[in-house]
Amino acid sequence: MIMFIRALDNNRADTLLQVFTQGVAESGIPLRVRTDTGMENVKIADFMLENRGNGSMITGKSVHNQRVERTWRDVYEGSLGFYSELFSFLEDEGKLNIMNPLHIYAHHYVYMQKSMRNLKYGKMHGTLIDCEQLEHHH
Repeated sequence: MIMFIRALDNNRADTLLQVFTQGVAESGIPLRVRTDTGMENVKIADFMLENRGNGSMITGKSVHNQRVERTWRDVYEGSLGFYSELFSFLEDEGKLNIMNPLHIYAHHYVYMQKSMRNLKYGKMHGTLIDCEQLEHHH
């Protein structure tokens, strides 16, 4: 099961933990979580180890994990591909400069909520593949 999927304007550990714990509140604590080894996942790892113990956090390169790669493919095809192609086009045409903070702010302002709606719709209607079964404790 996908615990959370959000369009965020940062990749900080505190932000990811906050969104992850919202997913936990909705669905329960998963048996295991799969992530890459990025430092943005360290607080989720701490949470899982504290609440589920050793073996509850599976880390590694996502390119070696078929479930993660399949999920990203589904997310891209079902929700985000349009935006990726649009932004690449704008960049190629010189209308978007990803090094310009004003351009990035405008991008977030205009497209963040739209992309979130697409992601929520995909998760709600099952167009994104489930990744891990949950054990519910209520």
